[in-house]
Amino acid sequence: MFYLTGSFWRKNKKLLLSQLKPGEVILMENLSFIPRRKLADENFAKELASLADYYVNDAFATSHREHASTATIAKFFPKKKFFGLLLQMK
Repeated sequence: MFYLTGSFWRKNKKLLLSQLKPGEVILMENLSFIPRRKLADENFAKELASLADYYVNDAFATSHREHASTATIAKFFPKKKFFGLLLQMK
């Protein structure tokens, strides 16, 4: 399992993803330093979605906002989007 922070955006994302072994996961954390995430920027949401097989939203505090990283991205996962455990508890 890999946990990557903002450095993921400065590296070759596709290369890192291609090196994953079965059962390994890349968790993209902390998009807060990327200004485009606050917009309903469809291109940014599509870029994010292209890096994933599933979308899990566990950010209760921001789930009501029309951000590319929460609301807009979800439409690219019509049958593969889920609530995280924290969001389910609310």
